[in-house]
Amino acid sequence: FRGYSLIEIKLSLENMLLKEKEKFDRIINKAMAMCKVAFDKDESADIYYHGTSNILEKPDFTDIEELKLLLKAFEEKSAILKLLNKCLQEKGVAIYIGAESSIEKMEDISVIASTYSTGEKTLGTLGIVGPKRMDYSELIPLVALTAKLITNHFSRI
Repeated sequence: FRGYSLIEIKLSLENMLLKEKEKFDRIINKAMAMCKVAFDKDESADIYYHGTSNILEKPDFTDIEELKLLLKAFEEKSAILKLLNKCLQEKGVAIYIGAESSIEKMEDISVIASTYSTGEKTLGTLGIVGPKRMDYSELIPLVALTAKLITNHFSRI
């Protein structure tokens, strides 16, 4: 901010914060919409995916055979459920990088996940699946905040 007046710096910071707030508001609205869809479904629907096609846009997933294996892992609910149940044992945000996920076909990806609850009862797990090189410093707080907001929402119901 060298060369700017205090008023210009203040206005610039306010503008940056407003943009960040709008970004988080959009993410929270999307998360709430996903929860509504997930909870309005039949009880047998244990897993809800959103944005799976975004994987195709990442340069980390250009190998068709690896991509097939990853998508097959998503189709096999038992493997994903095993990972999500593992997340239920963690306090706060759980991070699984590569082989730590214990899912053979997901060695080149990472999972950032957290549980949400009514306060007393855990309702589920939400998370982000992405390449091992994803921006952890941005996504970990995002997952934590989303889980906290969903927990707060369900605690008021």
